[in-house]
Amino acid sequence: MPKKHKKFDKKAFLKIVLPLVVVVLAVSAGIAYFVYKQQVDDPTRLQVAMTGAIHNATRDAPVEAKTANTYFPALRLYVEPSNDGWGVEDYTYGKNVYDDPAADGSAVISVSKHSVIDEATSNFTNARTSTELFDMVPEAQACLRGVTLTTAPLTRLEDRKFHHKQLLDDGRELYFYYEPACPRLNEVIAELERVKTYTL
Repeated sequence: MPKKHKKFDKKAFLKIVLPLVVVVLAVSAGIAYFVYKQQVDDPTRLQVAMTGAIHNATRDAPVEAKTANTYFPALRLYVEPSNDGWGVEDYTYGKNVYDDPAADGSAVISVSKHSVIDEATSNFTNARTSTELFDMVPEAQACLRGVTLTTAPLTRLEDRKFHHKQLLDDGRELYFYYEPACPRLNEVIAELERVKTYTL
């Protein structure tokens, strides 16, 4: 006598398979979410990108090989090397990102130091999430912008604060502004107080 096959029980099948499918989908969604959060909250790639972006925006101030003097041509200023251990090539220099020429037509420049910028960007490695990393970026940008120098007072301060003015040896007044978000700019200002003028 042939064996009778059991009738397929859809209800039993669904009672077993449906919960299994739900569990598999839930586990898959959980793994996908975990991987996504790791990519979003792991700032390692962003740290590298942000550090590169900050450093690529810097430009070395020209240094004369014979004397090791550092020049800031837009304002016809130079500073002699110091003996305090800071590298001469350490100065960065560029047109200030906030400004066109000052009201009297003089240039507005930004001066900082690679060592100051390096210290600010080294903090990026302490970030545990992308949010923490982005919270550190304004300080690094402030250190990049550094000290603003001009021979006329600024009418727009933006994020800067006036530090002091000093009389140059050619009779011009030099105005010093700084970015308070960068903690080491007083060191840069102290060095820049030794600037001298040159004629073309």
